[in-house]
Amino acid sequence: MERIVYMARLKPDKIEDYRRAHQRVWPELIREATKSGIKNHGCFLRGTDLVIYLETDNYQNSLTDFNAKAVVKKWDEFMSEYFDPTFPSQEREPWEEVFHMD
Repeated sequence: MERIVYMARLKPDKIEDYRRAHQRVWPELIREATKSGIKNHGCFLRGTDLVIYLETDNYQNSLTDFNAKAVVKKWDEFMSEYFDPTFPSQEREPWEEVFHMD
């Protein structure tokens, strides 16, 4: 199981809208994430900094499959207004895991 963490940054004036949007994540998006092998997915927010966590058996395969779905493209377009485009990690580059304890 791969544990993936990456970071993004929200625009300061979009924080509350982002929270509201994630109280109503589209059910079809959740279904497609699950079908693509994404498990145990969560987002953590402090200020404008957002840490995203997920687990999958194969990150590259899951990401490729998930990103090919029409609903994901629609969601990403919807979400794009919330993110700070100048933040360097908007490409979802995962962090290196240096320690894990079960």
